[in-house]
Amino acid sequence: MLAGNSIDTREHSGLESGRHDVTHEALSPSPSLLSLFGQIHLLKVIPLLGNAMPDFSTVPAVLDGVLSLLAVPDHWARAAAARNALGHPVPVDSNEAVAWSLDGAIERVIGYWEDETITEDEAERRLALESATFTALGVNTAAMNDAAGYRNVIALLKAARSRSFSPMA
Repeated sequence: MLAGNSIDTREHSGLESGRHDVTHEALSPSPSLLSLFGQIHLLKVIPLLGNAMPDFSTVPAVLDGVLSLLAVPDHWARAAAARNALGHPVPVDSNEAVAWSLDGAIERVIGYWEDETITEDEAERRLALESATFTALGVNTAAMNDAAGYRNVIALLKAARSRSFSPMA
């Protein structure tokens, strides 16, 4: 979270990296700086190795991943599944994406089930996990995301996560 001119990345990433000074210039609309900051934060939150993702095989794990991805308000988007540093819509799996809607973040964490490079079994697994995640949230996530605002999206995710059980939780 922002504290003066620094960000404590431990709260979001689980890393022991501590505080990092952030100047107001780094938060200006400079596409390269914002994109770089978003990509660095995303790498700390969800390591991306090509299409390989951490094991998000349960609804609680997906909810944890989405909470991590959206831990910073600037990483949340309205009226588009994902946005780049300039605020333009981009695909959720784009390297330029720095902000996601609730639906976009879920897709980013699980992976796109219609990806032509995955097996039919993997597509079915992703679709079933996506459906179970939407069921756990219990609302029309697209409408809720755009109408309710960031704090309510995070509250919904946390409430769904607290209701979810995982032996690894």
